[in-house]
Amino acid sequence: QQEALNRIAEEERAAIEASKKVFNELHDQIKGLDGTTDVLLFDLNEQEKRLKLLGKLDADAQKTMANQRYKVQKDDLDARIKMYEDAFKNEALMDDERKKMTEEYNKLKDKQYKLDKQHEYDLLAIQINSIKTRRDEATKKATNEQSIETSASNQQYYEELKQLNDLYEQGKISYNDYLAGLETAKQDNEQRLNEIAEKGSQERIDALKKYWEETAATFGADSSQALEAHAAYEKALTDETKRQTDARVAENKR
Repeated sequence: QQEALNRIAEEERAAIEASKKVFNELHDQIKGLDGTTDVLLFDLNEQEKRLKLLGKLDADAQKTMANQRYKVQKDDLDARIKMYEDAFKNEALMDDERKKMTEEYNKLKDKQYKLDKQHEYDLLAIQINSIKTRRDEATKKATNEQSIETSASNQQYYEELKQLNDLYEQGKISYNDYLAGLETAKQDNEQRLNEIAEKGSQERIDALKKYWEETAATFGADSSQALEAHAAYEKALTDETKRQTDARVAENKR
């Protein structure tokens, strides 16, 4: 009986050792993947930094980098998962080690799911930022043009005032004509400034409308991005209506 028990104990020890060997070999294989993945991700990060410094990290470049980074991480996870699946087929694997490996395997599958979702989110974020950039560039262009045109109109107004002043000092126009000229020059400048403001405001409204339409087409009309874009567009319309109303009131009072 004792010999039989000793033999059974020895067989159990041998089985446990074989099972642990499978488990340890799996982990050794996985360690070999770590360095390669880290190097590839480091290289991608360095490429991204260079593109950013060169001013070439546009939406397309960002999407390319995101896809490459995702592929490296996904390939790494796929390789690890396959190693576990191959190890599960080994008959030497005992229940205790199989249980540990199953827990690790499920964590990898969960990580893979999160990686897929994060990649989807990253691509959407790049897309929405690209749309925002186009909106910002359009509104900035409208603002800059309005500023330049406003300065030009004010300069013209100052020149008209100087010309009127010179004519009056030279005795070429009467004081009443001088006052009338001042009022006319002021009205003309106010009209030009109002037209410039209306044009700039309309260009910004058009940019916001396009932004809303693009976000609605990309993410859906009921998405948070589209609803926020629509709210900004509606506010711009309201602000312009108020500006025009205030201008008419001021004109009527004058």
